[in-house]
Amino acid sequence: MAEVHGQAMGRGEVRFFSHAGQRLVLRHYCRGGFVRHFVADRYLGLQAAASRSFREWHLLADLCHQGLPVPRPVAAAFYPAGIFYRADLVTCQIEDVQPLSTLLQEPLAEAVWIALGQTLRRFHTAQVFHADLNAHNILLDQQQQVHLLDFDRGSIRSGQTWKQENLNRLLRSLQKLTAGTPAAEAVATGWQQLLNSYRQTD
Repeated sequence: MAEVHGQAMGRGEVRFFSHAGQRLVLRHYCRGGFVRHFVADRYLGLQAAASRSFREWHLLADLCHQGLPVPRPVAAAFYPAGIFYRADLVTCQIEDVQPLSTLLQEPLAEAVWIALGQTLRRFHTAQVFHADLNAHNILLDQQQQVHLLDFDRGSIRSGQTWKQENLNRLLRSLQKLTAGTPAAEAVATGWQQLLNSYRQTD
């Protein structure tokens, strides 16, 4: 019997629960952008293997095998309805973490920016593309270890040019969250520390 601990709303609905001694997270896939006004949580597709939930499950399993800091996947669900489907993903909860978006309210230590740069470089060295790299999808634990979330539409991608675009997306997220606040200047300084760390990481 699962015990629900709470939930959160973002682009999709997230529920936190316990089952068989594990603390887990269930994410229901929901549409983003303009299309969400017409189709909340349905996607076109007929095969479970090609669904967003199964693709993300397999990608997370691969990244965990490589030792990259991502949630461990537990289960993927596919609910067909004609030519459409709905989907869920269950992962292990990462304990004692806070999203980078929340931590930005105070100046971050240089060590945090360095850890961010090092971690992003690890993913890029492994050719891991994160489709929605933003401050909400980056978690830091009490040891200042960095974890990445939400690999929906993520992939292992060849080439190099997309990596700078990935970093630019994160920078826009940081700037948007701190625009017009005293934290904006600290983010500008911290971003340079992040880039230095990213470039120096082997």
